[in-house]
Amino acid sequence: MNWQYHEVKPSPVLQEFIDCYWWEDYFDTLQEHKLHLVVPDNSIELIFTENPIRRKDISSLEESTQNSHLSGLKTKPQHCFLQKSPLMGVRFKPKGFYLLTDLKHSETIDQSLAPTNCFSKDIRLLEEHLFTTPDSYMRNQFLNDFFENIFLKNSNKRDLLFEKLAAEIETNLGMLPISEMAFKYNISIKTIERKLNEKLGITPKKYSKLVRIIHCLQNGPKNSNQSLTGLAYQYGFADQSHFIKEVKSITSVAPSTFLKMDHGIQSPTFS
Repeated sequence: MNWQYHEVKPSPVLQEFIDCYWWEDYFDTLQEHKLHLVVPDNSIELIFTENPIRRKDISSLEESTQNSHLSGLKTKPQHCFLQKSPLMGVRFKPKGFYLLTDLKHSETIDQSLAPTNCFSKDIRLLEEHLFTTPDSYMRNQFLNDFFENIFLKNSNKRDLLFEKLAAEIETNLGMLPISEMAFKYNISIKTIERKLNEKLGITPKKYSKLVRIIHCLQNGPKNSNQSLTGLAYQYGFADQSHFIKEVKSITSVAPSTFLKMDHGIQSPTFS
């Protein structure tokens, strides 16, 4: 694919919770190129678009078609059909999203949800501003104002222990045993499980697996002189067959295939 991708960081007060705002100029006139393999990438994204986007779960074949929507944290691969880029996207950090919505987080995993189900009805006014404003700087300002307002209302609900636990998993690339985290913070394993289930929507074990595989794929060998076996051992997999099985579980393809393929709309993440 040949297109321009842009991203900017949010205001300082939001940088713990939002990774970036992004936009691009992708447009595909070829029918066969509209389908993209979308795999877990450790992000939650709010997408503003007037062009329908169709998502299909690869294993269950369940489909949803929406314009603007929230794409929750992905734990399995899907196919995404689109012809034209969204207007704007907001990429939330998984450990920060809980403070910006009152939605039950288990309901967002692998789901595409209407923005009004995730935020107040004011999200429609924000969407209108974004679509009627031609200047990207002003769009970013509208997004900052909207989410800063939510943050200020919810800042007293911050769970710093949860944020530290999620950060531990991410910093250690998903390879820190949960028992060691429990010892470090002098809490029980059940407390860690409860915190992540409530505010992330999945178990710490499953989140650790996602973080480890995603980081591995982002930093995998890009040429034949590097070894997949060495990569597997580097990220704590028992052997190459186990590594291949785990990668397939979230990408539907073998790691050697994934590392060589065109990552389409996920190229900014995996290329």
